[in-house]
This record gives sequence, structure tokens and C-alpha cells, in this order.
Amino acid sequence: MLLFEPIKIKNVTLKNRIVFPPTYTCMGVDSAEALKYYSERAAGGAGLVIVEGTNVNAFLVKGFWAKMRRLSDSIKENGAAAVLQLVVSPVFNGEETWVSSRDGKRAITGEEIKQLVKGFANAAKEAAAAGFDGIDIHGAHGFFWNKMFSPIHNKREDDYGGSLERRMRPGVDAVLAVRSTVPNDFLVFYRHTPSEEVDGGYTLEDSIAFAVKLEAAGVDVMDISPGKMPDGTIAGYAAHFKKVLSIPVMTVNGLNIPENAEKALQEGRCDLAGICRGLIADPEWPNKVREGRIGDIIKCVECNKGCYGNIRNSLPVKCVRQ
Repeated sequence: MLLFEPIKIKNVTLKNRIVFPPTYTCMGVDSAEALKYYSERAAGGAGLVIVEGTNVNAFLVKGFWAKMRRLSDSIKENGAAAVLQLVVSPVFNGEETWVSSRDGKRAITGEEIKQLVKGFANAAKEAAAAGFDGIDIHGAHGFFWNKMFSPIHNKREDDYGGSLERRMRPGVDAVLAVRSTVPNDFLVFYRHTPSEEVDGGYTLEDSIAFAVKLEAAGVDVMDISPGKMPDGTIAGYAAHFKKVLSIPVMTVNGLNIPENAEKALQEGRCDLAGICRGLIADPEWPNKVREGRIGDIIKCVECNKGCYGNIRNSLPVKCVRQ
């Protein structure tokens, strides 16, 4: 199966194409519970484990670095590469800002955007020192960095808004800043939602143009989330990026079924298959597929009770079928 073929990205070789993608857990990334949770997914056979979105300012907290070193070491000791997703919070001196002014809240200034860009770079440098193989910039799912790209949210009239070129700038600047501070073989992922799918939102064509710019800036893997198109095509969105990019494309959504993941890879729609709820339900999903024990897999039934349901109730993620 192509699913279990190694892939080398710069100097990092993933033993297979299976990725446990970043997903909020309500455990805190520096807890003993999180260490066990992520280590189990690595031991279960995933080639890459991406730790959930972590605020770029977290490394400023005393003791955080050491805990993250233990986490990256444990993931790698259990057979997977380790990547840390990074997010930014547009809060300055206790005041929350918006992309553009709205509802009585002020717009983030250009200088403050530059501070967030530096935050990505500083956190990436710390993540590299903490033993991670790479970072994943979170620019998807309506999070702040995604809103900077959205014409629905970004009504700015400065260098960071208006035209598509200017709305690309925060993402491109973040990648350039990270690349300037980390070792050459350190991996940079960029997670992006390919289309807003609403009137006035950014389009697939906008996202493809953005991805081309990101690759030129130094992105090593384009992380497309979601990859499933509105018509249900598995990895359909990702396939459009594969046509224009020379870097690997990762995607999620609909790949929990082994046949779907294998087909998407075989047909060249993606290079890396993100298995999220499948690996929440059964950390041993990769090992069981590799060994031909498909019938032994604890399958996700998409009830959303123990994963999203727990998150909504601020409880640690745990599949109800375990």
C-alpha cells in the first residue's frame, strides 16, 4: 500500500503517509495526560504526529520548554516525526483586537500584526530547540490568521488588506520570518481552508494563488483542511493544489476509511493522509491497517459525542467507543 510508503521531506523521513493532524484536546499540551495521548498515537503507527494549536506566547512561560521537549522526545521515541502547530491571539495589553474594526472593537494595527509575525518566528525557533521536526502555522477554520486572508473579515485599507496580494501578506510574512530563524532542515507546514464557500468569501482560485506564494516563501508542506469537496469528493480540494505545487500536500476529512486514504494517495490527490477521528477512536489504526487487521479497528461512527462533544463541554477528548 502506498499508505505505508516512506516519504522524505528535506532531511525528515516519515515512515508512512499517515498523519495524526492537529486537533484541540482540552488536555493542555504540557500535561502528563497530553504526553500519554500523543505518545499513544505515535506508538500506534502514525508516521507524523502534529500537536494541537499552541499559542506562540506559550514558550514565554517558565518550564514550558522542558515539558515540550519531553513531548517531542516521546513522540519520536515511539516512531513518529513530531510537528507543533502554532496559533496567534490578537490580544494586546489585555485588549482583544479584530482584523478590521467591528462591534466596538478596534482593528489590529500594522505594527501589532508585525508583532504576531515575530511571535511565529520566535515560537518556531523555540520549537526547533525543543526537538520538534517542524511547525504548522494555523491559517485555517476561521482562526485569526485565516480571517486576515478573508475578504469578508478583512476590510483593511493598509498593506495588510484589500487586494488578494495584500491579504496574502500576513501568511507569507509569517513563513518568511520563521524560515529566517529556524535551521534549513526544519519543516514548515501551513494549514489552510481552501474556500469559504459563501458569497463574498475567498475562492479556491484565491487559495491556490496563496499556496504558490507560500511555497515560494519557504513552506515545505501545504496542509489543506478540509480536503473533502462539497460534492463529497475525498481529497478533492487537495488535488487542485497538487497540480500546481511541487511540495507535498497533506489533507484531512473522509480518510478514516483505509480504502479512501489509499485511493486518494494512489490517484495523486494528496501525499499525506490526515486521520483525525479515526486515530482518536483507535490509536492503533495505522498498525492494524498495516497488519491487515481492518476488522479489529475501533471505527469512528461520527457521533461527535466524545470528541467535539467533550470539547464543547471543556472535557478532555475521548472516543465514546473506547
